[in-house]
Amino acid sequence: MSDFVPFDLNAPCDPQPVLDATPKHHNIRGLQFNTIQRAMKEKPNRVGFKLYSMREYNELCLRAARTLYPRTGVGEALWRVGGFAVKAFSESLPGKTFMTLAGGQLHAAVRAMPKAYRLTQDCGSVEVLEISERRLAVGLRQVFHPIPFHVGLLEAACAFFGQCGDVSVRQLDLGSLDVRFDDVRPL
Repeated sequence: MSDFVPFDLNAPCDPQPVLDATPKHHNIRGLQFNTIQRAMKEKPNRVGFKLYSMREYNELCLRAARTLYPRTGVGEALWRVGGFAVKAFSESLPGKTFMTLAGGQLHAAVRAMPKAYRLTQDCGSVEVLEISERRLAVGLRQVFHPIPFHVGLLEAACAFFGQCGDVSVRQLDLGSLDVRFDDVRPL
């Protein structure tokens, strides 16, 4: 297994292999689509908690990245769009409940992250690999999004709880990724 490498926001990014490899049976809740569509000034057209194609969602995210951030590299643009997923979840009833139960504590939220992912997607899993005062690491298994999108989502989640850290990643294969935050600290 390869070691963690620092996440480079400006590294070349080709999201197409992930989009192509996303299983046809993998689905995500409509609320995730709706938040992206609102950001692009489009009328949301999905039922919030109905399941829809993850492939279509990833294509929407890529279109949003290119539309909303046309002068930015695709990796950084996807990273920015990843933050929308946290916004969508935190504004939903289950998300508000989850955030309340976490009590404003990042570490409590990380411990509950496997359940939070299951609320938004019907496939894949998240596991907590390490949790300490200054380090957090999660493993995303068969959760198909481009790496910058995942990192943007996780950094936005940390920021939601007023925290940040130095991010490194370890890609196991398409759809499976470990993300680690070192030197976790207040924003």
